[in-house]
Amino acid sequence: MGLALLALPSVAQECCLIEGVNGRGVAANDQQRVGFSLFAVKATCEHDHARVRGTFALQTMTERGHLSIETDRILRLERDGNTVAVSGPAVLTLRNRDGEHRVLGVVHVVAHDGAGMDLAAAGESDALAVHFESRDMNWDFRGPVVEGNIEVFVRRHCECQVQFARGRGVAANENRQHAAFDFDVVSRRCPEQEPQLGGQFGFRTASDNRSLSIMMRDVAAFESDGTNAAFGGPAVAVIRSRDGTREIRGVVRVRVHDGEDGDGIVVLFEAENFRFAYEGRVVRGEIVVGSRG
Repeated sequence: MGLALLALPSVAQECCLIEGVNGRGVAANDQQRVGFSLFAVKATCEHDHARVRGTFALQTMTERGHLSIETDRILRLERDGNTVAVSGPAVLTLRNRDGEHRVLGVVHVVAHDGAGMDLAAAGESDALAVHFESRDMNWDFRGPVVEGNIEVFVRRHCECQVQFARGRGVAANENRQHAAFDFDVVSRRCPEQEPQLGGQFGFRTASDNRSLSIMMRDVAAFESDGTNAAFGGPAVAVIRSRDGTREIRGVVRVRVHDGEDGDGIVVLFEAENFRFAYEGRVVRGEIVVGSRG
């Protein structure tokens, strides 16, 4: 792993473009009035495929009876400025004196936000267009919204990025010198908030009638690429020998590796007129490096 500490590429923060439409009310033209409700949203994330979900419902009276269209499986959403087009499998139900007739098909809905995000469009009316198609029948409606409203929205959403490294166990270096370690570090970055970092690190080893321990109570820097993590900060090293106890204040830098072929740890402590370095593989316990959104 080497001693090139605190030089890791960070895991990218997951951000998504959220586009959608939300509407409820009554639309009308010269021939009929329809009550409707519509909600659909599409999330296009940087490291994932676009995900679409939504529902649509419509009710109206026709010459043939009461007609309703319903779907809770909006599968496609496309936005063009203040206009959103959605579609998905739907059920058209026609109720009259002869009973109830249900038709499976596809509904296409175009919803326009007249007040919307485009100032040039201010003053326009909200509008709704619906086209239902199947092998048995087609049905169409187009008209302005006369009650209620349609809102088209778009925003960028970035999730909090939480990265962590934790470990506890014993490592051994090439000279079979064993060292005990114990650490837990968490970094949290959220949009429009100050980054938060917390954690501690402890290390103990002994050789030639001398023991050395390092304690860092407040981690000051942390980086991770998902498999490796590097962190560091002010620390205190305590050396115990036959000559007594010596306490040294300095800076510790730690790099850890969470690998399928074995975990590893590198420790570098530096102070004025003192330097200590250790590199070993974990022989008992484990190191875990990860992230979550």
